[in-house]
Amino acid sequence: MRRDDLDFVLHLGDHLYEYGNGEDRYGPATLVGRRDHDPSVEIVTLSDYRRRHALYKSDPDLAALHRKYAFITTWDDHEVTNDTWREGAENHQEETEGPFVPRRNRSYQAYDEWMPIRLPDSRSESETRIYRRLRFGALADLTMLDLRQYRDQQAPATDGAAIDDPNRTMTGPAQQAFLEQGLSAAGSPAWRLFGNSVQIMPVKTPPLPTDLAAAFAVLQRAPEPVPTVPQSGFSVLVDPWDGYTANRQRVLKFALDSGVGDAVFLTGDIHSI
Repeated sequence: MRRDDLDFVLHLGDHLYEYGNGEDRYGPATLVGRRDHDPSVEIVTLSDYRRRHALYKSDPDLAALHRKYAFITTWDDHEVTNDTWREGAENHQEETEGPFVPRRNRSYQAYDEWMPIRLPDSRSESETRIYRRLRFGALADLTMLDLRQYRDQQAPATDGAAIDDPNRTMTGPAQQAFLEQGLSAAGSPAWRLFGNSVQIMPVKTPPLPTDLAAAFAVLQRAPEPVPTVPQSGFSVLVDPWDGYTANRQRVLKFALDSGVGDAVFLTGDIHSI
């Protein structure tokens, strides 16, 4: 915040976390300076999401950052709940929390209310469109992606057939076409940038011979019989692009075939220790 050489802040998602203060809290309760969540339970209702945004916005450093700089934002999963996909999420139980899509839409309404973002061009019960493109003269354009609303459900890390399935998508067909248009548009500026909420670079074990790969699958607690092995090695995480290898290959091949030498994917979320 002491810097004066920034034009804007690029925020690539997980602006907040949905967990409560109990056993579900994310990270150690003893973290220095950490405040308890408000509300104290996992957020589900519109009021819950509004209160959680208000809590985060009360952080003095974040407030000072917003006062000083414009933000360009997209969401990831925790603005709703962990590992969201088109019709559900890992951390959503319909039996106790109701249907997923209404919960997602409530969270997106609170996001619209609290985040410095223009209201979406298209909104319906099934979609709140925020993928978009910003132009910075002859220097760059920035395509902001939404890698949550349109993706297929995450596959198990040991299910190579699903991970490599060309019919599974991270982007959805309309956003895929929008992304490709950004890569290939005539008269594009010097740099083509992509705001990308999950890492696109592979984070995997090396490819292994079949017998060793099967043994590794057992260590990953794969069901019996051991499923097929991904050709490029086991993904450490299947929520990022590593879980959607064919869609990633399509993006990268399109960039290569288009002769794009100036495309940069700016990536957000990864947790590591």
